[in-house]
Amino acid sequence: GLYDFTNLAPGTYQVQFVAPSGYTFSPQTSITNDLGSAPNQQTGITQAITLTSGEHATNIDAGLVPLSSTGTTTPPGPSISVLKVPGSMVVNDCGQVTYTIDVTNTGNSDLYNIQVTDNIGTASQPIDLTATPVLSDGYNVGDTSHSGVFTPGETWQYTVTVDYQSPTGSQSGGQGANCDTNQQGSGQQGSSWDSGQQGGQSSGWSQSSGWGSGQQGSSGQQGGQSGGQGDNNQQGGQSGGQGANCDTNQQGSGQQGSGSSGSSGSDNNQNSGSGTSSCVTVTASDTKEIQVLAPNSDITVGGTAPTGNLAALYGTAQTLEFAFNPGDTISLAKGSTALAAVTGAAPSTPAFLEISNTANPFASGSQIYFEGSVTTGENIYADAALNPLTNTANPAGSDHFSTAAGSNLYAFVFGSQADFQAGQAPSETMTYSTASSHGMYLGDTVGSLKLVGYIGDQGGHLVA
Repeated sequence: GLYDFTNLAPGTYQVQFVAPSGYTFSPQTSITNDLGSAPNQQTGITQAITLTSGEHATNIDAGLVPLSSTGTTTPPGPSISVLKVPGSMVVNDCGQVTYTIDVTNTGNSDLYNIQVTDNIGTASQPIDLTATPVLSDGYNVGDTSHSGVFTPGETWQYTVTVDYQSPTGSQSGGQGANCDTNQQGSGQQGSSWDSGQQGGQSSGWSQSSGWGSGQQGSSGQQGGQSGGQGDNNQQGGQSGGQGANCDTNQQGSGQQGSGSSGSSGSDNNQNSGSGTSSCVTVTASDTKEIQVLAPNSDITVGGTAPTGNLAALYGTAQTLEFAFNPGDTISLAKGSTALAAVTGAAPSTPAFLEISNTANPFASGSQIYFEGSVTTGENIYADAALNPLTNTANPAGSDHFSTAAGSNLYAFVFGSQADFQAGQAPSETMTYSTASSHGMYLGDTVGSLKLVGYIGDQGGHLVA
């Protein structure tokens, strides 16, 4: 706005500004900065302004920044938040899951040329996947102005699809690479086939470790008999290993047949090895949300949920599956409500959640079971067997929830990850007993968390 103080005598003055409701002042700059903000951020009062006879000061202005719904300052410039939610909580070996990624412009500047890349690899071996925008009438869902410009407050949506394989052992199993069109032989396999014709003997992938020297047919061609199945339903020979039907690599398992006078596969990055998975790496950001099950897993998925004491049914808890829905009440299927506690209330989502084994969310040396952004209705895993921050297995003795008397897990909800990183107090704290004297039951609800799945050292049950 424009303002003017007339007929001032020569001297020293200060100007005080009052921020309107919902705004605060941007950082203070010097009086001589024509484009800056002159008042102090806390008081709204400028530094001293000295006027001589006949002088006019017309550059004393205030910068205003809108406050977010939680009362924090919206960053003065470009800023975004990203929330990644899986479409499925459980996948089998080499299963596929699609993530929805919501990107919100949380700053006060228009943004352009938005591209979302999800790194599902590691720092030393990145695997970058480009997320695909979800379109409506040719525009990204959330582009309310249909201008292609990412305006402040808008949320644009993207998806990315990932194939997983859990690390499983094999007996002298070879490790391959890029199995999209390769066949895995094993034993009797036709040589140099075309158009699905069946060949004779003595070719295929040789040796029981690694890719051998057998000849390779083209995709979809059939070899001999009783072989394992690869990515494109290719069939190998007699007594062969089974391909893994995976995203970019193939793993054999079992004794592979031998052959001679052939060439190795045409794809690159071929390796030899035994007993390890070579498929897409499941990283910390994903394992906290996805449970990968082997084909012979003793964990049931979906169906009728058990009603008994989960520890008695499945052994000592290693992973707990919770549904997140903001609330502040306690409802336990069995036992006294004294076995759980809630203080405060969860903010509107998305929010930031930490689950650990200590009552202080910032304590050093805590065992972290979960840490990340959550939204209403999302299911998450509190994992004691795997460190979700480093994606490494916890040592024996720390790979399950403590059953000692007085043991608890503690869940803390913050308005945002920035609030957590700034050391602000959580808006909600939840305590849930894991002691052996307390039998956990599916349906136990403690504040914003409802127990919907359980994995112990003897099996478990998860939500589909």
